Amino acid sequence: MRGSRTERATLRLTKPLRDRIAAGHPWVYDRALAPIPAEVAAGDVVTIADGEGEIALAFADPSSPIRARILAPPGTRLDAAWT
Repeated sequence: MRGSRTERATLRLTKPLRDRIAAGHPWVYDRALAPIPAEVAAGDVVTIADGEGEIALAFADPSSPIRARILAPPGTRLDAAWT
């Protein structure tokens, strides 16, 4: 499965959004991220991180202005029970 923990890409924030994401903001826009790794495809589950570490899990969309849609805190198991 793309986005499984063993192959999950990390998207790095370039803006201080940790507190906003923790407060429930659901999106990360393109201007708030470093360049996305080329192997990331739309719909992949990625880790969102900053200089302090992991912040959240998200769906990625490299071609949208909204590059990531927050799903859950880091370490959350995204399986059938999660949905």
